[in-house]
Amino acid sequence: MTFVDVLTELHIGGKDMPAQSGDRFDVLDPATGDVISSVADGGVADAIAAVEAAHGAAAASSSSAGTPRKPSASTDSSPRHRRERTASW
Repeated sequence: MTFVDVLTELHIGGKDMPAQSGDRFDVLDPATGDVISSVADGGVADAIAAVEAAHGAAAASSSSAGTPRKPSASTDSSPRHRRERTASW
């Protein structure tokens, strides 16, 4: 059986890196219980680093934008949008 290559490190600020603690955990095949991979076990420090990287990327993105963005569907309050959001089909 061939497994797809997967990211086994944390991806923060556009870079793959191990958890700051160096901790890892095994990923098991649910059918056999065999270890199929080991991945970085991110902690609080990694979460803070990810939030800081996202904040920096958002600030850079908004300062370089040349034109205002159109409101997303989640902020659209038009009657059509409200109807679509509440419809249960």
